[in-house]
Amino acid sequence: MVGAMLATRSLTRRNGAPPHDTDREAHIELAPAIVLNGRLTLPATTSARGVVVLPIVSRGPLHSPYNRLATSTLARAGFAALLFDCLTSNEKGCVVPPTNPATVAQRLLTATAYLRGQPELAGLRLGFMATASAAAGAMSAAAEMADDLGAVVSLGATPDLLDVELERVTAPVLLIAGGTPTDLACIDRVRSRLCCPSEFAMVPGSHKLIEGDPRPFRRALMLTTRWFATHLDPQPARSFGTEIAATE
Repeated sequence: MVGAMLATRSLTRRNGAPPHDTDREAHIELAPAIVLNGRLTLPATTSARGVVVLPIVSRGPLHSPYNRLATSTLARAGFAALLFDCLTSNEKGCVVPPTNPATVAQRLLTATAYLRGQPELAGLRLGFMATASAAAGAMSAAAEMADDLGAVVSLGATPDLLDVELERVTAPVLLIAGGTPTDLACIDRVRSRLCCPSEFAMVPGSHKLIEGDPRPFRRALMLTTRWFATHLDPQPARSFGTEIAATE
C-alpha cells in the first residue's frame, strides 16, 4: 500500500508579518526511499473550505513565484493547497523524464491518498488545478475518481487532453485558455466530449506563466477560486470575499 509522510518542519512567514497561511513540507512516498516533494499550504482560518491539489511537471524549482502565488491565493480564499512535484529528484535529471499523462495521473492519485490521511483535512471536498503540462494527467485522474472529486480547473490546453477518457469525468470542469488558436481548437473538442458540467474562460496571456507579467495569471486565479468556491464549498464566501477580489 502506498504510504505518505509529512515533514515535521513548518515554514512560516518572517519579519513578524501577520500570517495569512501556514506552509508545511510534504513528502509523498511512492515506494521505500522514493518520494515526491511538495508543500501543503493551510489557510489561516480555523477550518478550510476545501483542498486543491496542484501537480507540477517541470524541471524547474517547485517554489517558483507563480506556484507560490497560486497557493497563497487559494489559501487567502480559504482553501488548503497541496503543491507537489510529479518528478522525483532523480527523474529530473533524465533525458526523457516520465511526464506522460498516465504517470502524472497515478502520482496525483497517490497525492490524493496522502491528503486523505491528514486529520485536519478530513471530510473536505477535493479539487484539482493543473497547468497545460499536467492537465491531461489531472483529467485522467479525475476520470478515475468519479464522484470523489469536487471540481477541476485546467489552465491551458494541449492535444494530449484528447487522449483521456473525458466521457468518464464527472466533476465540474473549468477550462481557462490564453486565447491561442491551438488552445481554442483543443478546448472546443474537449468540451464536446465532456459529459460533466463545464465552462470555458479566455484570459489572454494566462498561458505565459514565465513572461514576467503576473496580471493574466492573477485573473486566471480569480476565476479558479470562484470555481472552487462554487463546487467545493457552496456556502457564501463570508470574509473571504475581499481576499478573492484582491487578486483582480
